[in-house]
Amino acid sequence: MVDAVLEQEKFAENVWETFLTGKNVSSEIRLKDLDPASSILYDESMKKEWANWIKYDAVAALSNEEFKKLPAGVKVIGMRWVHTDKNAKLRVPKTVTANLPILAKSRCVVLGCQEDKKDFRTDSPTASLLAFNFTCVVLAVLGFDPKMADADSAYLQGFGIERLLISRAPRPPPTGTKVGQLYRAKASIYGTGDAGRGWWKKLHSIFVRLGWIQSHLEHCLYYLWHEGYLIGIDLSWVDDLFGGGDEKSETYIENLAEMVLEIHLKVKKSSGIFCGKTVERMSNKSISLYQPEAIGSLEQKVVEDSSKRW
Repeated sequence: MVDAVLEQEKFAENVWETFLTGKNVSSEIRLKDLDPASSILYDESMKKEWANWIKYDAVAALSNEEFKKLPAGVKVIGMRWVHTDKNAKLRVPKTVTANLPILAKSRCVVLGCQEDKKDFRTDSPTASLLAFNFTCVVLAVLGFDPKMADADSAYLQGFGIERLLISRAPRPPPTGTKVGQLYRAKASIYGTGDAGRGWWKKLHSIFVRLGWIQSHLEHCLYYLWHEGYLIGIDLSWVDDLFGGGDEKSETYIENLAEMVLEIHLKVKKSSGIFCGKTVERMSNKSISLYQPEAIGSLEQKVVEDSSKRW
């Protein structure tokens, strides 16, 4: 890939030092700031992430010959690693969670900010808070146990990308990859403007094929009926699913099993965390919701008497 790397070197000047912006800045981990022990954790998390790219056939490496056959004017989009600590938000000072170990998470993403998004749709629906609350009511009234699930590397499992997208390997390069290696995207990979939509379209197609009915008001809320009875309800927030169903119904059980296999869902039953909310099934069949992380992150502010207005 030496020729291709040199020919596209002009695109690499500002790729490697691109970082998150806004409120996400504080959550990003920079490898150069890590101690040796923590560096090992992130080395392993990068290997795990790239293994998922290979597993879901997300990209195809380009040879020099293939690169030279690309249409004139094709832009090479940069890629980078985003490193976070999934336990960071769980560490509440002066509690049992204060000393939680690092839970390394590395995500390989395309620098979508370098793309021209005018030629493809980037919108994708997510369930509203009203839909979530409604689902909780239905679960409580019908006595369904809540189930929370999240998909493994969801975007990589979405519908394949139809447009031509060429990207450059991030630094440090994934295991077995050369510095500057160029790839053609085959999946809706993270960072692209239409990745979220590609995943939702895949998820929607599975719901419909399995017989679920989409809500006319909430495009991410689905119902499963059997012989005139509601036996399942589910909603999605990007790659997180929440709902439940009649455990006595073979139809619901088969539906859930099919989705677990097809989109590699990890399912939690009865209690768990969904979009920052802790959901718990109580002994009286009611559902309890609370947000300890949000409460723990609140900062106490003292209002001086001189500032009070009555």
